[in-house]
Amino acid sequence: MRKQLIGATRYAEYDMRSDLYGHIQQLPLEFFHTYRTGDIMSRLINDIGALRMVMGPTILQWGNTLVSL
Repeated sequence: MRKQLIGATRYAEYDMRSDLYGHIQQLPLEFFHTYRTGDIMSRLINDIGALRMVMGPTILQWGNTLVSL
């Protein structure tokens, strides 16, 4: 169950990154003049990674709680 859950969160992370990359490509040029490239990249990498790390354990804990009840 954990292996499948981790795999599912990896696919979700990939989809989020792909969607976000497409969104960033459509942003106006002024956006990139306002924010530094390093800040944008840091947010993309760290925030999506953190979201994936929350998704997997949260789903697993809810499943364990429901089974325990």
